[in-house]
Amino acid sequence: MAHHVPAPIALGTSLTLHFLVFIVACAKMVGALLGVVEVDLIFPRNETYAPTTNLPIIFAFQNSHLAPFLDPIIEIDAYLLYNANGSTQWTPPDATSLDQLRWANFTNNNTYFAYPTYQRRTFNFETEGIWQLTWTLNWATCTKDSLAKTYSKDQLMRNQSQHTTMLTIRKGAQEVDLVSGTKDKSCSGQEGVAVNITNTLQAPLSAHWEGQGDMCASTASSVPKSDLCRVSIDPTAAASISCAVSLATSSATSSSLACPEEKKGAAERLTIGGLAAMVGALSYLLH
Repeated sequence: MAHHVPAPIALGTSLTLHFLVFIVACAKMVGALLGVVEVDLIFPRNETYAPTTNLPIIFAFQNSHLAPFLDPIIEIDAYLLYNANGSTQWTPPDATSLDQLRWANFTNNNTYFAYPTYQRRTFNFETEGIWQLTWTLNWATCTKDSLAKTYSKDQLMRNQSQHTTMLTIRKGAQEVDLVSGTKDKSCSGQEGVAVNITNTLQAPLSAHWEGQGDMCASTASSVPKSDLCRVSIDPTAAASISCAVSLATSSATSSSLACPEEKKGAAERLTIGGLAAMVGALSYLLH
């Protein structure tokens, strides 16, 4: 009895080209899960501003689609270091934290702006003098070894980097202008933080991973050179941020008040597991 062996699927030139394009696209998606996350304080700068209760404190996350793998938290404190007469006037610093970042929709923007919107309970820059603003970025990392030994939350390493900015509050100085205040400016004297993600790993339930999703980042100590902090705020984003800060520091309680949303950029993310499944299916068809 003759046995017939199915012939391999023959791919036409057009299908072959489409397959190659698909492979390249998939490779780019995997590459998109790796890279450098940059976090910078882009406003205020080491400059002089007019007294205000609505001074936004704005951080920029570049390559923000990678930020969820780090479960980032930003802690902020500020206090009046010297009064207008140059005398030391230390008071306990006002403080807040951006710990809600683990739920932020980072994937919608390549650059994501993060800022506190409740300065009325904390920061008040109405007093003239020199102010010290300190911020600390705290983020999580993991390795295969650390995930294999996740007996407690402490097994996932958390890192931190602290930075200080001095600013002056003086009557008659520049008013808050987020557009001109960030356009074509570097952050001389204001270092940011760059975290180089070299791999992403599946975090098991035993790891007590608190980040968004179930993927955590492995990082490298070396970071490619980049122009940290050169981030501009466009008029649309500036209007949204200023509105949010103003509403939070005002006495208005009307639920009808709303701020315009920042313009979102389209972004898509494909998990490594989903990618492997698709590649495996195509591999089966092609053999």
